This record gives sequence, C-alpha cells and structure tokens, in this order.
Amino acid sequence: MPRERIDSYRGRRWIIPEPHELEPIPGTPYPPWLTAMLRRRGAQDAAQARAFLFDDPPPPPDPTRLPGIDTALDRIEQAVNAGEVIAVFGDFDVDGVTSTAILTEALRSVGANVEPYIPDRFQEGYGLSREALSWLRQDRNATLVITADLGITAVPEVEFASELGQDVIIIDHHSVPQETPDAYATINPKLPDSIYAFDELSTGGLAYRIAPLIVQRFGRTVDPSHWLDLATLSTVADVVPLESENRTLVRDGLIAIRETTRPGLRALLDVAGLADGELDTDSIAFALAPRINAAGRLAHARQAFDLLTETDPDRARAGAQELDRLNLQRRQMTTDAMQRATEVLNAQDGSDLAPLTFVQDPEIPSGIVGLVAGRLAEERHRPAIVCEAGPETARASCRSIAEFDIAQALRDRGELFVRHGGHAMAAGFTARTSDLGEIQDSLTALAGERLADVALFPRIEVDGQIPLERMAGPQVAWLQRLGPFGAGNPAPMFVSTGLAVVDARRVGVDKDHLKLRLRAGDRVWNAIAFRQGKAPVQTGDRVDAVWTLKRNSLYDSLELEIQDLAPADAAASHTASAVPSRVPA
Repeated sequence: MPRERIDSYRGRRWIIPEPHELEPIPGTPYPPWLTAMLRRRGAQDAAQARAFLFDDPPPPPDPTRLPGIDTALDRIEQAVNAGEVIAVFGDFDVDGVTSTAILTEALRSVGANVEPYIPDRFQEGYGLSREALSWLRQDRNATLVITADLGITAVPEVEFASELGQDVIIIDHHSVPQETPDAYATINPKLPDSIYAFDELSTGGLAYRIAPLIVQRFGRTVDPSHWLDLATLSTVADVVPLESENRTLVRDGLIAIRETTRPGLRALLDVAGLADGELDTDSIAFALAPRINAAGRLAHARQAFDLLTETDPDRARAGAQELDRLNLQRRQMTTDAMQRATEVLNAQDGSDLAPLTFVQDPEIPSGIVGLVAGRLAEERHRPAIVCEAGPETARASCRSIAEFDIAQALRDRGELFVRHGGHAMAAGFTARTSDLGEIQDSLTALAGERLADVALFPRIEVDGQIPLERMAGPQVAWLQRLGPFGAGNPAPMFVSTGLAVVDARRVGVDKDHLKLRLRAGDRVWNAIAFRQGKAPVQTGDRVDAVWTLKRNSLYDSLELEIQDLAPADAAASHTASAVPSRVPA
C-alpha cells in the first residue's frame, strides 16, 4: 500500500508509492526505474514500453475507418459540385474554433462555398440553435451544415434543420447519449459501431484526419501537416488524454507550432512571449489557449477564428494584440468571480460537506463560469457546477473528478435542462433559472449516491520519493522522453525531503505565487509554486516538496514547479529512493 502524508500546507494528501510497488518491465534496454514509471502510465510489456518512448511507433491511423466518413464525403462532394453553400457550425472554445478553421480551409481549397459560423456565447449559448439554422438557410442559403465540436445531443435541432431543407453532418467527439440525432452522417469515434482504433481525439484532431480526405476526394494532393498546428492547439486545450494517437500528434505538433507559417499564430506566439525558445504543452495550456479562448469568453469567438485563418501579417498582429488585451481582462474577471463564488459558498450551510459544489449567481459571467468551476473542483476535489443565473435562463459549466462522470449525470437528469452535453470531466448545460434549485438538489443527491465510497479530499499521486541531489543530466534526459505531458500522461512528479530554503519571495500582481531557491546537497534549484503565496515558508526553513521538472523558456534552464509543500519530516527523509543514484545515460 502507498504511504500517505496529510500535513501539507495546501491541505492535500500525498499518495506516495513504496519502492517495492514500482515494478519494472523486463526485457527492455531502459533503466528499471524508468520502466516502473512506464508501467504506471499503462505500458505492461517491453513492446508497449518501446512504443511509448517512440522507439517502435505504431502504424499511422486510418481515418477511412471513422464511422460515417464515406457517407459524409459523398455528401460534401455533391455539395461542392452543385455549388451549394456549406455552413461549418463550430463551438466557441479552442477545439471548436480550430476544427472550424481546419474544415473551412479544406473545403475552400477544393472550391467550396463555405460559411463558417460560430455562435455568440452570450446571445445564443452553446450548440446548434433553431435561430442560427434558420438564419443560415434563409440569409445564406446553406443547404449542408457540418458541425464542429457540437451536435451529438442536438436531436430536435437536427430534425428542425431537416424541415428547413438542410442536411447535417455531425463531427463531434463528445460522449454519445442514448438517443442521437438523425443526421445525414455522424462522425464520432465514440459511437458504439465505430471501428476506428482510438476514441479520444479532440474535434480538432478529427478535423485534422478528415480534411485530407476531403481534398483527396477531388483528386488533389495535400500536405496534412498544414493543419497540424491547429490540431495540436485543439488537443492540448481540450484536455483530451495524451495517449496513443493524441500523444504522437502533439509530439509532432509542438514542432509544427514552432515552425508555423500562419501569420495569426506567429503573432499570437509573439504577444504571448513565446516567439523564441522551446514550446511544450504548458505553452499551449497556459499561454496560447487562454488567449484564443478569451475571444469567446468576453467578446466573440469569431475574432479567434479570423486570427488563426488570417493571411495578412499586419492584420494578424492587431488581432493578436486584441486577444492579448481580452485575456488580461479575463484574468481579472476570473479573480473577481472566484472571490464572488467563495462568498456564495460561505453563505451556504454545509457547502464544505456536500458531495457536489454548486454556485449560482447573476454576477459571474457565463464566459468565466468554466474557469471558476475548474478551480473549485481542483481545490475541493469534488464535482463543481457554476451557473450564470439570468432572469429567465441560466448557463452553467461543470467540472468533475475522475470518480464522477458529470456528462452521464446530466444525461441521467436530462429532463431538467434545455440543452446539455460534454465529457466525463467537463460539461455544460442551459436551463431555466427557475429550475436551478431542483437541478442543484437532484445532482447533489446523485453525486452523493455515486461518490458514497469515495474520499472527497484533494490528493496528489506522485511517482515516487527521491533525494533531489540525485537528479542529474541522465535522469533528466530519460524523464523528458516520457513527454509530451498533459491529461492522461502527467509530468513525472516526485517527493523530495529536507530541502533548505535559500530564498523565498512572494511574486505576481497579487503576491499569490511563491518563488523559491531550494538547496539539495551541493546544488541550489530555482523553483516556482503557483497559487501558493500564502504557504508559511520563509528563508532559512527546511521543507518537503512535491515537484515536477519544468524548463524555464526565458532563461533556457530547468527549474522545479512545486505542486505542494510541507514542513520537513525527518523520518520521511530516510525513505528509500524511487530513482537510483546512478542510471545509464
């Protein structure tokens, strides 16, 4: 059984495997400690270990095995040849914007008459709507609608489109409900009859696989890597598991973003301070994606679409600067919304004990609710739902934990919502404001039933405990081969004990981050602890730390990203190491 520590400054439990639990994989050329980490990441034999490290990569995926692909391509070919207007109807997040861009560019390259459409988050809300479909039919004469990152739950809307004389092709990756729309074709690898080998692509990833087939249908050659940068943005930003096909895509895609010729993406890299140096998945998650999402959260996602498809460098520069400005505004709004959510929860009796966190408030904008829900779910380790409660209509975002499928919960209570959809870990709904009380009671009761045997406390599961002074060049090189890191393949996380605090400073606008210099043996490491500025750590202290290795792109050096801190535990400092002092380079 792993050990637990419960004395951390953030109130998280550290789950630390004992060295004998880290069973290596035999028959590989890799260090045993590395293969033990590979086993924790799903590799069970030597072949899987080699595949994980890209030494023996799997065959390329075959997109012709996607469900509905032949029917969809036939209808697209018919529409292009007949000069029909094709609407590409996308969501307003990074996945929706990038998949809309990929499909739009592919269709235009074969001469299609394309009308890209992304709804206004504030006026229209998420998903297909009768009003938008009517406008596309009446004002734009669109007779074929291709969805991008939405539509799998839109049963009445697709039926309405048919009444208008529109065929609908659904391209979506969200969880499949029991009843699906009667669309002309549905491309979703999660469908029960899908024979596609991998079902966790983002919609941007799906569009990346589909776009070359569209172009090839018209006898033209195409370089699929033209869309790899956008597909990578989508894959990381939508937090799909970085496993199998996704991990390969992102490994190659980080290079594609660095070398992109898109003026809009180059300008975005520049305003985000990423024009020089190495890129990693954090560069997308914490720098590029927030700026792209800021358009849809505060203004209109069409601004992000226009930037990513822009061909003029001057217009691209202006567009990137506007998204940067919106992102700064979004940061402050998120801080204010978190404070407001905390006030609402403090006024609720027993909110700390409830199995589900539920916040409804008219002062939290719908463009920010997902960020607040994500923060609450992380801090409280339980599902969190945050709603902008308007006079008549409420829009909500839901974030969850691994033990509770929030999308399934919404489906099980579907009669309470105007519309809903999402993934196991992230979902959303629109409902009547007058129904929010019943929704809160019903979902809280459901969470209580399904989480009855789950300990609802924040925890950190680490890969092992090591003396930090043993972390040297060879070990770092092996660890970096485990990337790219993200959902489903987290960066290796370790505990090190008895670290001397050489320097401790609070940094950031609100002094809410902790900048440290930590001594281990003869080496001093730079370290950053985000959102841990209140930790009672001072220069001269000794601490134990949970950390991951990060590359500081500004100084092109390695530093520690501190996940949690605790007072130094003398007994823990003598625990056996997960990584030997010397390993093969």
